[in-house]
Amino acid sequence: MNIRVKNDGTILLPTLIISGMLISLALALTKIVSDELQFSADLLLAERAYFAAESGVEQSLLSLKTSPINYVNIETILPNASITEVFVENSKTEFPFSLPPKTILRWQLGLDTNDEMLVVQKLVKDFEINIDPPATVSDLQWKIQCNNSLVNTTEMLQARASGNLITEISIGGWDNGTDLPVDKNIQDFLSSFLDDDLCFISLTNFGNGNISGKVKSLNGEMAPAQTHVRAIGKAAGREKIIEFEYRQKNLNPFFDFGLLHREN
Repeated sequence: MNIRVKNDGTILLPTLIISGMLISLALALTKIVSDELQFSADLLLAERAYFAAESGVEQSLLSLKTSPINYVNIETILPNASITEVFVENSKTEFPFSLPPKTILRWQLGLDTNDEMLVVQKLVKDFEINIDPPATVSDLQWKIQCNNSLVNTTEMLQARASGNLITEISIGGWDNGTDLPVDKNIQDFLSSFLDDDLCFISLTNFGNGNISGKVKSLNGEMAPAQTHVRAIGKAAGREKIIEFEYRQKNLNPFFDFGLLHREN
């Protein structure tokens, strides 16, 4: 007996449809998984770039703490193929200033001591202060304060401005806390200090109006009261940037009520 099986392909179409759906679903799941993996990788690399930038910030703060006068331009390779770049715009020879009433601004007198600059520490003794008219000159007081490392004392030279230009021959009252105060010019006062002594110059506005001008170093760089820091973190093409203005410790503008009260 011969048995004939009728096979006209009616089951083929549903099979193809179901197979196509399964393939589409598999491709969709593969795409989802791939996107999630890529997102996770991007997130991880972004975090590495961010923490590399944070590392650059820490490097800049350490450098500024070690020496408040410092060029910083560093590239460091970190773990996981991350890179940090640090740029600190800090060392200058001329500083414009604007002093509102009853405020003080202070700079350190000194040279950049970074090894990369190949210079030795040196006390800046030649500088000038230009006061822009129409400021009331007598409202501006300048003061130079130095720590004498030889005798472990603090000495000051200060006076009210008598003209629109303050230079090395300008005369102020000298006070070392023990001897009777006498008059000295800036050059004679600074000549008694060593290059590694800490010296600061401050400007105080005792008036009621704004005073502006510029402090200019004639033979080296002085540390500014404020500096700009830029840290860049990189990881496999991802980049994070942290920028901020850093105010140097003990070099920022401040209001000394006691000093102003005694002067008035």
